[in-house]
Amino acid sequence: MPPDPFFTPIASCFLAVFRHRSFSKAAAELGVTQSAMSQNIAALEQQLGFDLFDRKTRPLTPTKEAGILFAELAKHQTDMKDVLQNLQSSNFSRPFIRVGLVESLARTIGPRFMKRFERGYRLALHSGSSDILYRSLLLDELDVIVATGQFRASESLDQRLLFREPHVILLPTEVAQRRNSWQWEDLRFCGIPLIRYTSNTASGLQTETVLAQAHLDLPATFAVDDNLTAFSLVNAGMGWSLTQPLALLRAHDFISACTIMPAPQPCAERELFMVRKKTTPVSLMDLIGGACRDCLRDDVIPLIAEAMPWAKSSLLLVEF
Repeated sequence: MPPDPFFTPIASCFLAVFRHRSFSKAAAELGVTQSAMSQNIAALEQQLGFDLFDRKTRPLTPTKEAGILFAELAKHQTDMKDVLQNLQSSNFSRPFIRVGLVESLARTIGPRFMKRFERGYRLALHSGSSDILYRSLLLDELDVIVATGQFRASESLDQRLLFREPHVILLPTEVAQRRNSWQWEDLRFCGIPLIRYTSNTASGLQTETVLAQAHLDLPATFAVDDNLTAFSLVNAGMGWSLTQPLALLRAHDFISACTIMPAPQPCAERELFMVRKKTTPVSLMDLIGGACRDCLRDDVIPLIAEAMPWAKSSLLLVEF
């Protein structure tokens, strides 16, 4: 657990680094390791929600916020907690949170999710495919993400299951009307190809996993890297798609000539995870997770139940 940034030694660490413009020199002055010094400053920055030093420069370059903090400490020689509270009350230093949501979730809950943070926080909301979100998280470009689990093999990450949903199939309506239900073998000989996703995407990996479970070998005729393109091809009668309820909720204009049906079994479900780097406070993931969970419970699940009532029993929303 990161050190409490209101504890007096953290103030000493900050002042030393500000004076020396160097972690190593500040560490030598205070008799601590350079690693401990760097971790203390990182913990303080995480709590505040903004950077205090530009680490790409040598010597270190203090930010504008660092200058204000240093001036206040030097001027008043007061307790760190009082100074930080004064800083946090100013508009520019409201806690800044960088959140990444997988595209299908961002399109569905985006407005309500952001409204939750309009008072008291500055929020940067990024949407994208799971592979891009994980990459940004590992590069410290995001604080918390909600994404699928295909790219989570990293010891530096902490992850919690948030939501589980079944797969569904999307068929051109004129094809769907041939049967009341579809099995994998029926789809193999339905006369149109599966619209695949490219192999670098979570959807592509999920599709290949499902096909392997079903022992289904289908030719790769078309491959795309986003849902809406896949849906538009199905809508044009060029193929069928394996997807999820969440991905279809905001795709009305792309599926007007399509029918949604349960995916045949066996078929793995899609799981969305809350993910943070272990250096990010757990409280921040709890904050983002709580907002996502409320939006899923109040907005998403009712929409899925209305559009695909047969899918509701397979939905799982995790309370944590």
